[in-house]
Amino acid sequence: MLEESQWRVTLYRPRSEPAPRSLDWRTDQYRQLAACLAEQPDILVAMLRAQNLREPGGTAEVVEWRRHIRRIPPQLSTLDPQEPESLARRRPLIVIDPSVRFGHYEAQSTMPQDNRRDDERAMLDEVEQARRSGNELRCHDLLASASKRGLRSRRMDYLRILTLANLGNTALALEHYRGLVLAPDEIDEDWMALQGRLEKDLAQQASSDAEAQAHYLHSADAYASAFLRSRGAYSGVNAATMYCMAGKTERARLTALTAREALDELPAGNPVRDFYRHATVAEIALHLGDFSACSASLARADRLLVGDITRRGRTLRQLRQLCRQLRIDEAVLDALQMPTLVLLRRSAGSRLAFEAGAAPTIELGDGLKPGMPVFASLLDPLDLQLAQQLLERGLNLYPVLAQPKRELQGEWTRNWGEASAAQLLQILRRAQPMAVAPGFLDSERDWCTRQLDSTALGASLLTARRLGCPWRLVSVSLDDGIARCLAVKLGAEQQRLACLQQESGAGPGRRMVGILFADFVGFRRIADIDMPRFWREVMIALISHLKAYGERVLHAATWGDALHVITDNATTAADIAADIQRLMETRRQQRSGSLQALELRIAAHYAPAFEETDPLRQTPVFYGSQISFAARIEPVTPPGTLFGSDTFVARLAIESPDRFSAEYAGELELAKQHGAHPLFVVRRRAAP
Repeated sequence: MLEESQWRVTLYRPRSEPAPRSLDWRTDQYRQLAACLAEQPDILVAMLRAQNLREPGGTAEVVEWRRHIRRIPPQLSTLDPQEPESLARRRPLIVIDPSVRFGHYEAQSTMPQDNRRDDERAMLDEVEQARRSGNELRCHDLLASASKRGLRSRRMDYLRILTLANLGNTALALEHYRGLVLAPDEIDEDWMALQGRLEKDLAQQASSDAEAQAHYLHSADAYASAFLRSRGAYSGVNAATMYCMAGKTERARLTALTAREALDELPAGNPVRDFYRHATVAEIALHLGDFSACSASLARADRLLVGDITRRGRTLRQLRQLCRQLRIDEAVLDALQMPTLVLLRRSAGSRLAFEAGAAPTIELGDGLKPGMPVFASLLDPLDLQLAQQLLERGLNLYPVLAQPKRELQGEWTRNWGEASAAQLLQILRRAQPMAVAPGFLDSERDWCTRQLDSTALGASLLTARRLGCPWRLVSVSLDDGIARCLAVKLGAEQQRLACLQQESGAGPGRRMVGILFADFVGFRRIADIDMPRFWREVMIALISHLKAYGERVLHAATWGDALHVITDNATTAADIAADIQRLMETRRQQRSGSLQALELRIAAHYAPAFEETDPLRQTPVFYGSQISFAARIEPVTPPGTLFGSDTFVARLAIESPDRFSAEYAGELELAKQHGAHPLFVVRRRAAP
């Protein structure tokens, strides 16, 4: 059969050579096979699943190379150099999306079409409202929930990809984008420009200048293709900016001039289109050095989409990046303002005074304006009154709670009565999705209050950074029966440091801890004969690595293929997770057989726990409901990934704000029917 074949690709070395064991060598073989699959078949059918997002030589890379043959590295190509590239491009590609289950189609066929349209329209309106308020987490969960109900449309697909990108999960967004098969009439400027947007995000996440430049060029080419097809000035100016970021300054200027000619074709009369028209004029003006025109256009844009944090933030982020690249003073952008993100915190005295006296009069002041995101903990009826007035004034409330919503009603009924509990649920229905810092006892009210304030601080810092909003602390003081909101002059950095200096305040045998659970995927495939090697080469290496952290590791235990670690802070837990993942990847290159396929999945949480002494071993031991909660995250974590809870990433934002990134993974169902909770992919940032 080999003699009769028209072509063949040798993927492995002759048997006379020793079998290579390195991960790099195996990766190279997979990519050779991927190139072969992308280039040679007359028809390629690909089933693109939402897993192994960045696997070299995986299905996503095969699909990408099939669509863009010239992106295949020359050393991997299997094409005859004489064969024209146009021939390879004409070969069909069929992509199957297995996430569309049969039940979804069944649901679509049985639901009346008018009801489907009404349901989809209502859902898209809710998504748009969440987008304007800057709540991309809610956008993601709304779209995911709609997909589970059987609602599917190209607009929903587009928004889900865009939302994933806005949340920093570019890899998953790009896989969704590559996996969609569009009819010719569905490929409009927005869809073509979306690829440029994703490549731009990859450039900003790149670990080297060369990698970033390559992604910027891919982004510029995608935007330029969209511009050529649609003559849309938006795509044109983005192509110009991406060429500029890639170092192609003259090409960027020429592209900006061409985009300026297309401005007259932009329709007017819609606030969103008008906003982007003015922003596009400003961006073109930056390329051409006309700073007064830039400021004037941004001043006109500032009057539109006043409460739309997402669109304003993305626009300003790109303009600032362009200013830095062209060495232009960013003061030229001051005409376009972002709303201030507020952390609302009550003074300790106000809580004591409220519990001792009657309900006070509330004065919010003029500093809290409609559209502002406000983070605040909800612990008692005064917090509830404050939240009610914030919502009535048109602010976007992000509450922080001490219990999940389903458990909170009973606690509020016991503590404050049925009327307060009913009012709480009504406010939570109108508020943005909440953060939850659970696990505290009824007798730990003061400690719980401080930890909720800490979680609110971390969550607000994370959100302000993601949206590009200025940050401000507003303190609520109670004096003479009047609760007044006063802006605090100390900035975010001072508040972060003050939070770190606070004493724990926990009761005897209780403390806040970082919690890790790690498990090996592929352990069941290890034969008994390889178990001693697994223990010596893997588990002992991990245990030895933990010893380097000294007293910061409060407890560590192993059983079978599992590793459990308790640390004295969240940063140590995140560092340990990143280090052992890197250690495992290094060791993979040195192993063979079933040990070579082992991958770690790790779950992290930050919460209160009980601390005792193990009567058998006379060593510290930790237990409690939040230890069990962390253990339920680990089984739903993808291999090679660290999933963190919302309290974990909020604490990281306080302890080490620049060392780790948090990408939203969604509100996921935990193991053993533990309910759905928001989870984040945590990664350590590359050193600058």
